[in-house]
Order: sequence, then structure tokens, then C-alpha cells
Amino acid sequence: MVFYGIGIVFSGLLRYSRRKERKRTEQNTLLLLALFFFGLGIFVRKSQPMEAVFVGGVSAFLRFLFLIAPYVLGFCSVGLLIHAVTRLRERPESRKYWVVAFSGSVMIALSALVLVNARWLQNEWLYSLENTLDYLFVYLFATFLVFLGLAGSSRVISPSLEKAFIVILGTGLTAEETISLMLKYRLDKAIQFYENQKAKNVQPATFLVTGGKSPGNSLSEAEVMAAYLTDRGIPEDQIIQENQSINTHQNFLYSQRLLGNGENTVFVTSSYHVLRGNVYARQLGIEAEGIGAKSPLYYLPYALIREYLALFLIYRKVHFVALPIFLALMHVLMH
Repeated sequence: MVFYGIGIVFSGLLRYSRRKERKRTEQNTLLLLALFFFGLGIFVRKSQPMEAVFVGGVSAFLRFLFLIAPYVLGFCSVGLLIHAVTRLRERPESRKYWVVAFSGSVMIALSALVLVNARWLQNEWLYSLENTLDYLFVYLFATFLVFLGLAGSSRVISPSLEKAFIVILGTGLTAEETISLMLKYRLDKAIQFYENQKAKNVQPATFLVTGGKSPGNSLSEAEVMAAYLTDRGIPEDQIIQENQSINTHQNFLYSQRLLGNGENTVFVTSSYHVLRGNVYARQLGIEAEGIGAKSPLYYLPYALIREYLALFLIYRKVHFVALPIFLALMHVLMH
């Protein structure tokens, strides 16, 4: 029960942090600590009736994951390889995508080998390889769930209203050079934050819309975004345009001269993209906090997987250390 108590304490601190509108990094840390100690409490009391039901459910789910692991890994690896090849056609000098293409090819080969072994070869060494692939899938699944939780928290955990700038990250216009549905959601989320400031008698922030021209376009994304804001009652003198950037990193890079260290700034993007936005902002020394807007449902599955893979590559050094340790622990615990 001690671990449950610690989990409750961290839950209380999380609630207090949210009420005081502390930084999202603090709130996310408290959330993860609360979940960790609740999970540890369940593990310690796994012989008790209620916890035994939960542990039994988790065990059954793990067996299901082990069963589907080779198929899912193989399928995802094909998608990974296709994505890498597509990117390499645009950027053949990119070492990152050569690594992705190689990794995808290796995973396809290993998944195929495991399936062939189960059907025909039935080699003991290859069964050990299958176990390793199963544990790898569990690792990927677990880290993906953490990513989903942190991405979802950007829709729930709101930063302080005491901000001077609202940076809206671009995401591309339609073929007709109009606001896409994804971009509309981001703009509407930014307007909502602005209106909340006014409702609470907080000095309203200045909007900084970011995004340059795509090839063949006559208008920059920033221009179209600014027009959308003015159509919805935002004064022109409270809108600044950054019309040179073509990606998230450049959104922050070219906005940095206005933002300084970004402590009085929020940036608005899609909820799945907040984590990567935070990474790029921190790399430039910008301490801005992110707000997550909703995304079109038809686009969400692809966006979540792509974003997870992008973050996996960004933190590849962490995974390079953590993954072997996890695989070794799983081999010890499961045998």
C-alpha cells in the first residue's frame, strides 16, 4: 500500500500543479511518477485478488502481443522502408533515412525468418530470435503508449495565460492556397487561448504566424494564416508574419529573434506534434510551452506513427542504451 500512497501523493501534486498552471514538463513528470508508483504497487501486491485480476489481464495481453509481434513488425517495417525510400528520392544525401531503410530491411528479413521457422524449419536458435523480436515489439509498444499519453496530455494540460506571444506552427496550405483543416484547428486553438486571456483580464498576446511559400504557390502560409486571423476579429497590429520557414525547426529558428528565450511564449501545433516542437524549441534555447490542437481523424493514425518514429530517431542514443537493457531483463524475467 506504500506505493499506492506515493502514487496518490504525486497525483495530488499533479492536481496542484495544474491549478497553479505550472510548466507542462513538471506536470508530465508528476503524471509519469504517479503512474509508475501505481504500477509498482500493483506488481508488489499481484497475489491479492484485485491486483491478480489486473496482472492476469496484462499477462494475457502480453501473450497476444507475442503472438502478433512478427506479423506487425514485418508490416510496419515494410511501411518504414517505403517511407525511407520515398524520402531518399528527395534527399539522397540523408544518412538518417539510409539508416531507416537499412533497419526496415533487416526487420523485414528477421520477421520473415521467424515465420518460416515456425512453419517449416523449427530451429531452436531461431525460436530464441523470435523471443527477442517479441520483446522488441513489447518495447516499441510500451514506448508508443508513453508517446500517446504525453501527446494526449497536451490537449488536457494548459500552460499559464501570462504569455506575450502565441506562435502558430504552419503545416501547409491546400492546393488552392487556402487554410487546410489541420491548420484551421491550430488557428482556432490559438484564438481560443487569446480569448481566454481576454476573459481573465490578462494582457492579450501577439500572434506570430510561421510558414513560407511552397513551390508553385503565390502566397506564403503566414500570409494566409494572418488573413484567417483578421477575418475572425484579431487586430492586424497584433499579428506578426514569419514567411521564410519551410519546416518546424525553421519555424522556431526564424522566430527566435522575436521570442528571445521564449519564457513568455506558447506555440500551437497539432497535439501529436507538440513533443517534437518542444525538442526543436529546446535545441534553440527557446523555453516556449506547447498547446495541442485536435487533428482530422482520417490523418491521425499516419501522423502518430510518423511522429513516434521521428521522436524515436531524435532520441536514438537513449534507445541505444535502454533497448539492450530491456531485452536482457525480459529474457531473465521470462525464462
